[in-house]
Amino acid sequence: HGSLSIDTKGKSVHLLPTMADTRWKVASESSLSLSDIVGEESQYGKRMQAGVLLDMMDLVAGRVAYAHCECPVATVAVDRVDLNYPILHGDLVSIHGTLAHVGKSSMMVDILTSRKDMFSREWVLVQRSVFTMVALGKDHRPNTDIPGLKIDTREEEERRADALRRREVARELRLLECEVDALDSVTLADLGPQDTLQFREFVSLRETELHLSRQFLPRHLNINNTVFGGDLLLWMDKCATYTARHFTRNMNMVTIAMDRIEFKEPINVLDLVRMTARVVGVTKYTVDVELCVILERGGSQRVSHHGLFTILNYDNAGFKARVLTGLRLDESDTETLKVLLKGKRRRDYYKAIVDNPNYRPLPISGKWLGGMEPSERASPSTSP
Repeated sequence: HGSLSIDTKGKSVHLLPTMADTRWKVASESSLSLSDIVGEESQYGKRMQAGVLLDMMDLVAGRVAYAHCECPVATVAVDRVDLNYPILHGDLVSIHGTLAHVGKSSMMVDILTSRKDMFSREWVLVQRSVFTMVALGKDHRPNTDIPGLKIDTREEEERRADALRRREVARELRLLECEVDALDSVTLADLGPQDTLQFREFVSLRETELHLSRQFLPRHLNINNTVFGGDLLLWMDKCATYTARHFTRNMNMVTIAMDRIEFKEPINVLDLVRMTARVVGVTKYTVDVELCVILERGGSQRVSHHGLFTILNYDNAGFKARVLTGLRLDESDTETLKVLLKGKRRRDYYKAIVDNPNYRPLPISGKWLGGMEPSERASPSTSP
């Protein structure tokens, strides 16, 4: 939280706030669970797109942050989201949000999503992620006059440490990408061995690009009179999925992961919003799609949102299927090689985290699966 500067006989004295100077709240005061049956009845049992989940998750994160700071809030970033299980039309889904860390004006909200399995009648963990929200003042600038978060238990400390570690991971990945951008040249050898035998066709990076534009309406506005973040996430997921389908010529594709979705600028109802999506990586069964949202406002353009989506390719029976389209590689095409090198380094980085015995993500106790206490369920779920 902020500090206080006092002028004493021409000299400034810088004072840090003490426990007594700051308002404090505990996480339980703002925790929230929302549950709903998702999708369309006519599509019952079929896989549904991840955008609906992102929309609900953003709503929960916003309500948790608002309950803590008691002022308008906005989404700033979403860290990596990995969907461990598919969500089907007609599923009962529960999303629980708990405050993990509070900065000067920012709040990191721990989000757990679970679905009720129809056959076992048990809640199954779908994903765990962290949404970063910022408190806003009357001028729509960051509001630093918000309560601190009191950490009382070991579980709360572990949740806070996990959220901060996720933020550090995002920072390190940005540095890795900046290092690639700074390279004068990239060669095919830098990408490592390429398994091109699985591909039946190759297209250039530019051929994968998708350009869209739209005008949001007043019904999309939140209490800040800017476009609701969940609506934007829903659109980004739809665009990413279409881009992947267009690339693979396969309609059976669904989002399984999202990485570092950044909210850099709020969208107003009069803004013309343009989306650029392109394929930036191909693995055995998945396609990585990068999305960039650009606002046209007052004759100028500015980037408002950015994110990476990983789309799974599967067959008509629902089993994962090989991707048969690859990106065309050319030693003289430095832009494409840099894009692919970034993807390789991201994958290598995440693999190193998984293989690191010293890195342990916060385990799931099962306490908040489905938003219910363990005693309310027939047999408590265990950590995945």
